[in-house]
Amino acid sequence: MRKILNTLAILLPTLMTSASVVSCIDTRTDINKNVEVRDLGYLENLKNETVLNAFREKNPKAKHDLLYFDGDSNKGVISSVAVKFYKGEINVTYKTKISFMEIDSNDDEYFCEINSYEDECVVDTKLLVSKEEISDEDKTNFGIQTMEELSLRSELIDDRNIKMHFYIDENKPFRNQHRNRVLIRWYDAFVWWCQIYVDIK
Repeated sequence: MRKILNTLAILLPTLMTSASVVSCIDTRTDINKNVEVRDLGYLENLKNETVLNAFREKNPKAKHDLLYFDGDSNKGVISSVAVKFYKGEINVTYKTKISFMEIDSNDDEYFCEINSYEDECVVDTKLLVSKEEISDEDKTNFGIQTMEELSLRSELIDDRNIKMHFYIDENKPFRNQHRNRVLIRWYDAFVWWCQIYVDIK
């Protein structure tokens, strides 16, 4: 009897360790399974449903529910809300009506400085359709989030190119040496962002 107890005393820790290792194995399905097409082509807008419908049409074998989208004007990521069942994310590319200057992915952040020499930050924007094809709904779903100290004016260069100028309005108070992120949203995507650093003495 004592020999049996001694054997169990040796085996039990080993068995319990093995069980705990097994329980840590991730059994969730990789969300990239059965995804064949990642370039969604031309999208009419960047509504969440528009992007996801295009993804499903091009990937009928990828049966995923409860998806959501996050991206800019050229590329994005599709993930699942059901994180208990799915893991990973799907990288997709596309084109749409409005295309913003692409930021180098190797840069941690994109900075622009307003100072005694540079009195504004300029954002280059390109329309992939003529301006007549930009609907009222497109315009309504275009928004900018930034600090109150910054003002904005837009300049139509030609039928397809727009420059957006961020500058300090002298009639508004502002905090010196203040950095703030500027976010530009179109429908459900933040299509462009940068950090603007204000240093005016």
